[in-house]
Amino acid sequence: MLGISVSTWWAWAAAGKTPAAIKLSPGVTVWDYTEVMAFIRARKIAPAAN
Repeated sequence: MLGISVSTWWAWAAAGKTPAAIKLSPGVTVWDYTEVMAFIRARKIAPAAN
């Protein structure tokens, strides 16, 4: 949906550039769908520098 790799998403998450992650268990991390969709819409309107 964003045209980025999984490792880029995780790097952005570590840098605080993505919506807050929700840790369900030690091996399971998820994000709120509506927050991710808003993030994607915002990037399509005004792409941020990586």
